[in-house]
Amino acid sequence: MTDKWQWIGACLAALAVSMAAAQSGPPREAVVRHMHEHVATVDALRSAIIAGDLEGVRAPATSLVTHEAVSQLPAQWAGYVQSLRANARRVQVSRSLVAAAYATSAMATACADCHRANQVTFEFPAAKAPPEHKEDMPTHMQRHRWAADRMWEGLIGPSDKAWHQGVDMLMDVPLEPAEMGATPSNEQRELARMALEVHLIGSRGAVADEPEHRSQLYSEYLSLCVDCHTTLERGPVK
Repeated sequence: MTDKWQWIGACLAALAVSMAAAQSGPPREAVVRHMHEHVATVDALRSAIIAGDLEGVRAPATSLVTHEAVSQLPAQWAGYVQSLRANARRVQVSRSLVAAAYATSAMATACADCHRANQVTFEFPAAKAPPEHKEDMPTHMQRHRWAADRMWEGLIGPSDKAWHQGVDMLMDVPLEPAEMGATPSNEQRELARMALEVHLIGSRGAVADEPEHRSQLYSEYLSLCVDCHTTLERGPVK
């Protein structure tokens, strides 16, 4: 297990303890395992969307739909579990990555609603941002992925700090289409439009306070990632 998942496992354990302190329910170990699996599976689904891999979303979505819930879950948790599964079903039958992106963002909102209802904040470890002094295409794309990860953490946490770290990064200096390898004029125009929309999402995200509004913006951002990678016929930069 990597340090990242060891850390997340510890956070989930603390979350389960906090929830169990206020109500009776299943054993803590079962809740920790269940939530750990959900975090890993939803993140795999999101990564497949960013990579532009429609078929890659099917397996994690199916896992979320068929994953057996922990027995004796408190009744007040049922709605969040149902929301997660309903959106996983939407991903299963999605005919486009855009549709899958919207359903996946809704899953993050369900997680955040559960955390909020149980008065728990899921804190993620600090992540080092890509270098600011480099302006090449790979570094710029790394910044976009870094922003996507921080916004995701902001949704799930829920965390205002993580959310604003992400949207602030999106308001960085735009990358010119020619720098991304685009040569035909129509392709350059399309990439210029996407670049503008990315920065507009950053601006709108900076003043978005409601969970539903943030989820909508994140869905739009994931969709732009898909469109860009499809246009360039190139996957995301690691």
